[in-house]
Amino acid sequence: MHLAFFVLISKIICITDAFWRSESVILQREIKINKIMSTQTENNHTSEWVWAALSAAYLLSPIDIIPDIPVVGWVDDFFVATVGGLNLLQGYAADSSRSLAAILKMIKWVVIILGVICILLVVLLGALIVKLFTN
Repeated sequence: MHLAFFVLISKIICITDAFWRSESVILQREIKINKIMSTQTENNHTSEWVWAALSAAYLLSPIDIIPDIPVVGWVDDFFVATVGGLNLLQGYAADSSRSLAAILKMIKWVVIILGVICILLVVLLGALIVKLFTN
């Protein structure tokens, strides 16, 4: 009985050892592929510049989500410009530091969510003011 137990344990050890060796080989192959891909690919920042140009066009355009009333009307312009700039920074940061790019991505999405909330609040406030003065 003890012999069967030791044979079973030795087979389990052999199987797990083979598994970890195969995982190690796979990991080494992935590292080599990543090195090859990182040296061969050039990061083209065209999409980041397109978004930055679109945000600049929105800032210069007379058509806005919120009309350009001083301070209140600049809320949407601020968020559009900030997101366009953060997107451009994120694209260039991805070349040198993935962690910085991840942080910029998180900040960008927080700004987008806050921007949507602020714009909706301003629109709701405007609708409330219109409703108060029409009655």
